[in-house]
Amino acid sequence: MNNSTSQGPQPTYPHSPPQVSPRKEVVKLLSSVRLEHLVGGVSGGVASTLILHPLDLIKTRFAVNDGLSSRPQYRGLTHAFTSIIKDEGVRGLYRYTSKSTFLELEY
Repeated sequence: MNNSTSQGPQPTYPHSPPQVSPRKEVVKLLSSVRLEHLVGGVSGGVASTLILHPLDLIKTRFAVNDGLSSRPQYRGLTHAFTSIIKDEGVRGLYRYTSKSTFLELEY
């Protein structure tokens, strides 16, 4: 009985990878991740954000500081840090940190 809808055995090629389900691939990938590496990566990301975000904020404020009298005028890095802390508190240095961190997750 020849059924025209049955396809028979699939051809195999000498260099083709074996067929693995996507779920098995994910499980295999996650099983190869070491917890120490995961914790190290997350810790490094958090530390770099906490250290570098205030510097990035000041860099942006220097770039935007175009001489308008409505914006604060900074004489240097130390003056910028002390002015922001005095006017906005320490939280002013970390304003919008969660938004920038979320945007970094896309990369």
